[in-house]
Amino acid sequence: NVVRNTPWLFLFQAFRALVWAGIGCVIIRMHKGGVFETGFAVGLAFSILMSAMMLLPNPLMPPDVYRAHAIELVSSNFVFGILLTALLMWRTLNREII
Repeated sequence: NVVRNTPWLFLFQAFRALVWAGIGCVIIRMHKGGVFETGFAVGLAFSILMSAMMLLPNPLMPPDVYRAHAIELVSSNFVFGILLTALLMWRTLNREII
């Protein structure tokens, strides 16, 4: 139903993915540390930036749902940042491990 009712949503999500990948690229290029430090920095930045909306109380969500959603957002975006860094710095990562 979502694809049928909102056909623009797929393009919007693809655009959002490109924006966040671009932000990750900027952080990776600016960071002078190794792959693991850079991955931690990108993961931390994604966690903070993508879940900043959870800093303010939301009258539409009960506190338990709010807390669980905040934990889910922070942890999943941290992992997403680390995976993006590993993907974009694959050759450097291979050299550091070997």
